[in-house]
Amino acid sequence: MSNNIDLKRNNQNKVYQYIYMNGGPVSKYDLIEQLDLSLPTVNLILKYLSENHYIYDCGTFGSQGGRPPKAFTYNPHLYYSIGLDITRHHVHMVMIDLSGNIVEKTRVKIDFIPEESYYMSLHDKISEMTARSGIDREKILSVGIALPVMVNVEQQTVLHGSLTEFNNVTPETFSRYLGFPCLICNDANAGGLAESWNIKDIRNSFYLSLNNTVGGAILQNNRLYFGETYESGEIGHVTLINDGRLCYCGKKGCVDAYISALILSNSADGSLDKFFEYVKEKSPYHLNIWNEYLEYLAITVNNLKMLFDCSIIVGGYVGPYLEDFEDIIRKKLIERNTYHEEAEYFRICRFKRYATAVGAALLNVENFLKTV
Repeated sequence: MSNNIDLKRNNQNKVYQYIYMNGGPVSKYDLIEQLDLSLPTVNLILKYLSENHYIYDCGTFGSQGGRPPKAFTYNPHLYYSIGLDITRHHVHMVMIDLSGNIVEKTRVKIDFIPEESYYMSLHDKISEMTARSGIDREKILSVGIALPVMVNVEQQTVLHGSLTEFNNVTPETFSRYLGFPCLICNDANAGGLAESWNIKDIRNSFYLSLNNTVGGAILQNNRLYFGETYESGEIGHVTLINDGRLCYCGKKGCVDAYISALILSNSADGSLDKFFEYVKEKSPYHLNIWNEYLEYLAITVNNLKMLFDCSIIVGGYVGPYLEDFEDIIRKKLIERNTYHEEAEYFRICRFKRYATAVGAALLNVENFLKTV
């Protein structure tokens, strides 16, 4: 009996995930053909998913000579998810629907302190955001929290936390104050998931996160690869220059010491906006910093391409500013790469802001998809 129940649940999940991942409308005949299921099985599953509002009938396809087949798609408003991108000095918050679309967002300037006052501030801001959305709290799956540390996602523990002030952070602490189930994740992994979510022309990618620290995420078939010890993608601590600049980790010559966002903002009163204003005004001092930065960025991106042979997506705080310099970056990549004459693998992030928060929220959606 249990085997029949498991088979039924597996088939049900296959159908729902196919409808979700397809994005557009599908017919029952698509499901029969693509998933190798019988017509009675598909009919029963579609009936269950429709009655429970997971999917809905969205019209019909064109007739092929008989009755036009019904079209089905998933309900993006069945549930919602909250994502937080927590850094030392601020928090980005989003609420997304099941499609990953941002319903509400806010940015809070607040210094991280592992004390009750901090957690209560987060609780208040989330309550305000939820109230603005008008969405019932019962429809919120959970809260995903991205942190600038490595995380064992299975055990939900911070790794190597001694390098930062996030050493003793736990999802249980957040849950106690926020009033929702919580999970924690690495910020670069969250950003990478957001940038590759349901993008049909990207299968494998490396996401290069240019925040105040440099991180990375590896995605295979658009699923995060964490590595054997959850340390994958840590490009920020790959040696770029032997015995070079001092990195915050205590080693010398790390990628982080050459292409973090701080390299730019520290030369402009802590403001990236101001830095790029100086570049636009052709300030010799800032142009020199920027040109050197671009050289190191091109070296890093080329190394990633040679190592992983996949799309390289560049994002983080610096990512949105790169659009005006895309041709320059591509030219540098073409000059450096042995095999590619177009640098077609290079991509600039889709999200101008909030990618990490969206990715943290999508982890909850990803977990939900496995349970239907």
